[in-house]
Amino acid sequence: MFKTELEVLASQLEDLFAKNGYVITPEVIAMARRLDGLIAQELGNWAAEQGSPARSDLAELTANPKDRPKSTPGPRHPLSDQSRS
Repeated sequence: MFKTELEVLASQLEDLFAKNGYVITPEVIAMARRLDGLIAQELGNWAAEQGSPARSDLAELTANPKDRPKSTPGPRHPLSDQSRS
């Protein structure tokens, strides 16, 4: 079911972008969040099936940025430190 939902949402997002000329609208943001949630859920399910002790860490990392605990740093670009030199 996950793959079907993901394909349907991706297709709807593609249609919406084509219709609106790739403008980011509230509808696009809502669809992207739904996609993000589905992917995070599937990653959590996979981690649970594998018996991963890092499941809670994985859930925190894949959570919506606004829902992340303040102590969890956001992703960094690997070249960000080098670009300052």
